[in-house]
Amino acid sequence: MHPYYAQQVFNTLRLQAEKIQQLEKQLRDLQGDVDSIKNNKSASIGPINYHFEQLKIEKLEGTLNIGITPNEGNNLDEAMINGVNLLESRR
Repeated sequence: MHPYYAQQVFNTLRLQAEKIQQLEKQLRDLQGDVDSIKNNKSASIGPINYHFEQLKIEKLEGTLNIGITPNEGNNLDEAMINGVNLLESRR
């Protein structure tokens, strides 16, 4: 085997070993992060601030149905659950 070729193989193996060590360290760090996230069960969401004064509403009209939209919002009088009309069941 040519000495230059052997040196290239040796250098390549050395670089690959260094890269493997870097990847193993990165894997250990990431595993530590995952473990700390698993152990920290509480999730924290910071405050959510809405700035309504930034909105400009010139005209507001329509119907707001919260929770259900029967028949794509066409007629609330015809809303049915399990075959029973919602408005008739309340009378």
